[in-house]
Amino acid sequence: MPSFRTHDLRHVFGTRLAAMGVRLQRTQELMGLSSVQMVVRYAHPDETDPARAAIEELSRRQIQPPNSQDDGSWR
Repeated sequence: MPSFRTHDLRHVFGTRLAAMGVRLQRTQELMGLSSVQMVVRYAHPDETDPARAAIEELSRRQIQPPNSQDDGSWR
């Protein structure tokens, strides 16, 4: 694989988490990213995956993460 870069593994990890239905905030935490918008850059679910539409929609919106007193769920 001449075009493989170690950084590509971050994209694979983000994509696999999205495909498994892991919440975006949890993915953000696991990947050590600064924002949910960064999760959208790294998560590339399969075209047939229902999560893809949700991730693409989130990329078009300004998302505010829950505050520290919140239970962590998205409303």
